[in-house]
Amino acid sequence: MRAHAVLLDVTHRMLLVDGAPFALDVPTGERPLRALELAAPRALGRELPFPLAQRIDGGDAWFAFVDGEVTGELVPIAAWAAQGGGPWALYVDGVLGGWQPPTTDLDVWCFGNEPRFSSQLAHCVIKGIKRATASWVALARHEGWIDLSPGQVSIVTDGFGTPLCAIETTRVDRVRFGDVTPEFAAAEGEGDGSLAGWRAGHQSYFEREAARIGVPFSDASEVDLSHFRLLKVFERA
Repeated sequence: MRAHAVLLDVTHRMLLVDGAPFALDVPTGERPLRALELAAPRALGRELPFPLAQRIDGGDAWFAFVDGEVTGELVPIAAWAAQGGGPWALYVDGVLGGWQPPTTDLDVWCFGNEPRFSSQLAHCVIKGIKRATASWVALARHEGWIDLSPGQVSIVTDGFGTPLCAIETTRVDRVRFGDVTPEFAAAEGEGDGSLAGWRAGHQSYFEREAARIGVPFSDASEVDLSHFRLLKVFERA
């Protein structure tokens, strides 16, 4: 039997070793997962975390892992998903609980900038409270984030890389921060839902980020207001 380690970072970029996921022939009498765990420190320079999913396909045993500190040759999910094969089958069957996305042109991210807050916001999406999100254009460009656009399918995680739900962007408006409306504040579903509360929370966050990246933030700063619909809440297969 041959064992394969699909090692992903928190945005589900896959680590390649010599152009493919790390794999080895399992010694006689050894369990596939144990063989990978024993070989990883030497071959990858790190121990493998708890496996997020597993799949047996004939003589191949596939295991998925998410590691927030993985480094090396990392391939974005849209690239490796489009190739199909064992990693994609494992991802769909195990990581996404059997849900087949309508496209492989996926993006993976979390709301907020801290796992506890990210999980809370994703919970609001799942419960139907949150149906929009705002991003500061200058910050997104500084961080290299993609621009959301209508039709974009995104996997939303808990901030640690574990998928919680999938959403589809339906509309994006680029406006000045000072021109955000009460209707959008209510759609974003954070705090008390008021525009005053929305402005206070987002201004505080964007000003902290402005200090970090060295870019000024004001009412004239451009923000992208993205509306989305919930596609799937991930459960066990």
